[in-house]
Amino acid sequence: MDIRFNKTNPRHGIISITLHEPDYRPVVDQQIRHYAKNVRLKGFRLGAVPINLVKRMHEPSILAEELPKLASKALENYTTQEAIPLFMEPLFMPSNEPLDFTSQADFTFSYEVSLLEDLPIELGTHMSVTKFKVDGVGDKPVDEFIEALQIVHGTSEDLEESDEDAILYGHFKGAVDEVDLDLRISVAHIPEDLRKPFIGLRVDQTVVLSEEIFLSHSYALLDINTGAYSQLKKNKAAWPGLFTISKVVHVTPAPITPQLFDLVLGEGTADSEAAFREKIGRIILFDKHAEAQYLFYKDLCDEILKYISVELPDTFLKKWLLVHNPEATVDQIEEYYEKSAKKIKWEILLGAVIKKNSLTVIHSDVLDEAKRIYLDTTQKFDDNFENQLPESDIDAMIVSLLKQDKGKPYMKLHERLSRSRAMNFIEKHISVVLQEVTTEQFDAR
Repeated sequence: MDIRFNKTNPRHGIISITLHEPDYRPVVDQQIRHYAKNVRLKGFRLGAVPINLVKRMHEPSILAEELPKLASKALENYTTQEAIPLFMEPLFMPSNEPLDFTSQADFTFSYEVSLLEDLPIELGTHMSVTKFKVDGVGDKPVDEFIEALQIVHGTSEDLEESDEDAILYGHFKGAVDEVDLDLRISVAHIPEDLRKPFIGLRVDQTVVLSEEIFLSHSYALLDINTGAYSQLKKNKAAWPGLFTISKVVHVTPAPITPQLFDLVLGEGTADSEAAFREKIGRIILFDKHAEAQYLFYKDLCDEILKYISVELPDTFLKKWLLVHNPEATVDQIEEYYEKSAKKIKWEILLGAVIKKNSLTVIHSDVLDEAKRIYLDTTQKFDDNFENQLPESDIDAMIVSLLKQDKGKPYMKLHERLSRSRAMNFIEKHISVVLQEVTTEQFDAR
């Protein structure tokens, strides 16, 4: 086997792998013997066809199937052994001349590769990010959340057309493509001077939705999560947008009773309105903590990329996307690339932080984290936590769970741990301004 690496520039190259007959003959002969056991040919008993005849009949197709596998494996071994810093999976380069599997003895397979640059990571206090600590929920957000719950669990009646008390369900498409989501609009919550266009509407009709109408609704009433609500508030380019109606209803809100408490929180969880409001406040606070964490990571990404430049191999990456998404058009690839470039740069930067600071996540780290998550969840929700499984059984169960779906849970947890380690490292080496706020202050920022 011959392997040649032609590095055309510091970030691009072509790896060519030439397989000679001794490299592939054992695999091919093994497949021919397998075929010989099962081939059916007139005049011969099953498994009695002469091996040379089987070889003439099937060797070309076996070569066509097995050679690319051998070359691909050789490529993987070579890039691993030589520690070649690959950016994305190599791209197979079809030969200009078709391979002749009947007479050719040597076969060359070439792969285009893009290489990660040696990214200098210089962090410092000149990089500054605000980190919000959300603590305290006032009456207003709790009232708004409960109002939405009363609508969700109320009695609805379909309407032919909307009136001042109607609830409109539909799809909102903003002025920019990335804003595209389902919403719920309460006509009664629209400012009175903007309400008229929303009266007399029917299913499948479309109406213009302005930012003023959106801001008069809480995220719970709109039936979206806090992250989507925050992004809509910040994305001024989304307005105005088009709202296409899928359902028009009148809702008699569910009364605030123990039945509502049980429906929302589970039977017996809250035994009074005060307890119900307290637990709803906890839910809101949990959502806000998650939103604040997401905001911090987003701002962290924006701040670091202002100071550390990450260059992408645009041509290779677009080609890679086209090869792996053959149904996509060039314009669709360009659009996707434009939206994804920043995220890709951030992942490359995090990878460089991990590599340069010995933060690599190993197998035992993944198992330990999976076990911690299991024990925390069990302790929180299982009244019989003290009577849990023996530790050896828990370990075996966790290994089994991580192997499900071809190991996707394992890879997902590995990626999460890696990302977390890198961001925690960055956070410790820049200026982080901690700001304590209430949920109302956080929403108004």
